[in-house]
Amino acid sequence: MNSEQRKYNIKSMLKRGDLKLLAKKLDMSYSYLSQAFSPSSKFNFTRELAQKVEQAMGWQSGILESSRTSLVKPNPGGLHLLALRGRAAKLASFLPKLRVELHQPIRLATIEKMIDIVVYNPDGSIFIIADQSQDYQNPQNVEQLILSLVMTGATYGVIFNAVSGYGEMPNDHVFDVTEKRSQWFQVMDGKVIESTYGPNGLFEAVGL
Repeated sequence: MNSEQRKYNIKSMLKRGDLKLLAKKLDMSYSYLSQAFSPSSKFNFTRELAQKVEQAMGWQSGILESSRTSLVKPNPGGLHLLALRGRAAKLASFLPKLRVELHQPIRLATIEKMIDIVVYNPDGSIFIIADQSQDYQNPQNVEQLILSLVMTGATYGVIFNAVSGYGEMPNDHVFDVTEKRSQWFQVMDGKVIESTYGPNGLFEAVGL
């Protein structure tokens, strides 16, 4: 893997503000990293630096070496992770015979994507894929969910906001349908159709 490919990969993965955060974590200057990552610079983006970046950002080891298009998200943290764990726990309680996992990588042809929550059937097939997004109505985000739904063979897919189901007075035991902030899709007879609430009774139990 050459320096140019690493530069391409990191430019596609860094979000606004990430470079300043990375410079602080690595105790390196913002200016140096900016030049090291710039495709137009002559700086060599080494494998050693790439490994340090991956570790500091919580990315999958070797992701910057990949020649594939990548949609892998950085490991979530803070409130995002707490919200995901809460939803996963509620799903596990609602579907006790199924296996619920966080942050599952899936392969979509030449693309690798990280799914926030995956619910597996006893035979290992996928029942539900769920992605948490503040912009759950964004057409591009919805399109990616539908693609993931089709490629994984899952029965249901949902994209949701972290506050879905919670009103002004949050209650873990009662979800408000007027505060629903999610979009559900289901595969039926080989076609993807919209599903208002997903599997029967799930909104009341999970709030998605």
